Amino acid sequence: MKKRIKIAVGIFGLLVASCTNYKTTNGLTKYENIDSLTVFAPELAVERNTYKGSFSDDYNTFFFFRKKTKDQEKYVPYRSTFEKGKWSTPKVAEYYDEHHSFTYQLNVPKKDKLIFLSNMRTKNDTTDKPNYNFWSIEQSDGSYGLPKELGPKSLIYNYNSQPSMSKSGTIFFTSDTPDWAHTYSYKMELLDNDTYDEPKPFEPINRWRSQQGLTIYEFAMAPNQDYLIVCIKEESKKGTLNTDLYIS
Repeated sequence: MKKRIKIAVGIFGLLVASCTNYKTTNGLTKYENIDSLTVFAPELAVERNTYKGSFSDDYNTFFFFRKKTKDQEKYVPYRSTFEKGKWSTPKVAEYYDEHHSFTYQLNVPKKDKLIFLSNMRTKNDTTDKPNYNFWSIEQSDGSYGLPKELGPKSLIYNYNSQPSMSKSGTIFFTSDTPDWAHTYSYKMELLDNDTYDEPKPFEPINRWRSQQGLTIYEFAMAPNQDYLIVCIKEESKKGTLNTDLYIS
């Protein structure tokens, strides 16, 4: 069942699923009891150029990305720390390589690991222009190891995007075929050996994509996987198009 959310969308949409149980002040404390969509950290927002991120385990580091220039399809990863009641000036992530794009940084809960999407060439990719695939990197006290190819090998030629991560480490994401003819939703589960299983179709979103008159733009899974939020464009009986957020 999906339910329409009648709220305005800010530059930053903040999804908080009862995941802040710290008694001390952190970067999300002021948002713990919100009951509507709220602009998050306006001091970090650059209009139309501040994109989806994630938080460290203590919610005092925020990972996100921006486009390098307005007319250039290259993206730069940033992080900001919560200090003295406000978010610091963003810094470019230390692992950034100016020859490639880096998007959608995901902090893996309790694993000292960061996962991101990049157009760096994977070992089995033979195309002229690599697409965006998953990579992982170890992190410790603000320093990083070398990026490692995460996969999934079955989707290396697809354009993978819009990931969200649950508390258990499961990744939910969108994948477009190389010809952009089809869009699918998948999930990858974190295994006991800290590797990821091959992606499996995430059928709830795929079923909605198959419905005539609906366009699914993006979805985000709640940390406890007890609900998800979806951005849907729906054609009305009068032929008009309405885009709203839904919860299921």
